[in-house]
Amino acid sequence: MGRWKIRRCSSCGGEWWKEVTVLCLKPEEWESMKREAHLISFNETGSGAAHAIDFALLAVDEKKPLAYMTCRESDPDTVYVSHGGAMPETIGTANSYRAYQAMLDRLGVAYKRASTLIENTNTPMLRMAMKAGWLISGVRLFEGQVFVEHQLNFTGGL
Repeated sequence: MGRWKIRRCSSCGGEWWKEVTVLCLKPEEWESMKREAHLISFNETGSGAAHAIDFALLAVDEKKPLAYMTCRESDPDTVYVSHGGAMPETIGTANSYRAYQAMLDRLGVAYKRASTLIENTNTPMLRMAMKAGWLISGVRLFEGQVFVEHQLNFTGGL
């Protein structure tokens, strides 16, 4: 559940295996770190940190945060991924995708499907979502911004 073994190249001195662990945090646990996580990930104190959530997932590598995602349960089978971000040292690396996939794997244990909105100008996130298997299900206009709506069907679930 949310643990990945990451193979590292021995020729560059990296470790052969490293775990990505996914922690599930209650809203009150996330409360103390949400603004800092958003600030570190996006260098802004955006509104993404302020929305109500049911839980947050935090991907860590040897207790060092890699990425996070906040979630709200839409119904017993569906979870909405409202916000997320990667820590600066993770952005653009294989660890960013591995952390993202580990968090999605964790969601797939408890839900049949997930939905999310991604701003249409966020090309790196759009690419990563498509690589992870998300399908485009619509387009939304919100406060002058265009968002691409996505849905991901998990094969597992409870």
